[in-house]
Amino acid sequence: MQREAIIRLAIVVVAVFGAGTAACVGAIAVTVEPLATQVGRYEKIEFRIQLERSYDDPYDPAVVDVRLVVQTPGGGELAIPAFFAQEYEVRRSGGGRGGKVETSFYPVGMGVWKARFAPVEPGEHRATIQAQDRQDKGQSRPMTFTCVESSR
Repeated sequence: MQREAIIRLAIVVVAVFGAGTAACVGAIAVTVEPLATQVGRYEKIEFRIQLERSYDDPYDPAVVDVRLVVQTPGGGELAIPAFFAQEYEVRRSGGGRGGKVETSFYPVGMGVWKARFAPVEPGEHRATIQAQDRQDKGQSRPMTFTCVESSR
């Protein structure tokens, strides 16, 4: 009877916590979409980043810190802060017969995290997105992009 209870407990522990150490309980899920796979030297490449969590103040790095970490072809590593951006629609009203034109801004969709980078070194770059809040950390899967010579 006691042995059966121990076996049941062991099954529950494995089911809840997993059998291996690869899973990271409570980690921030981070996904990223590079808007290009090739970029000219000194030209901008942009990344759209999605975190599984939302934050009351995503503009404060003490609340959440998101970074693009790039390994350059020469072996260097750069950490570039990401930023939270909200798209807006501009609406203008009034202005008829010499009246004052009112301009209003309305949020479009949900805000999105972005990172931008302009490589200076030609070749294949490897990048990840790292996120950290007050409780957890998370990292995207590695991605690559290629920097080619440009006229800049």
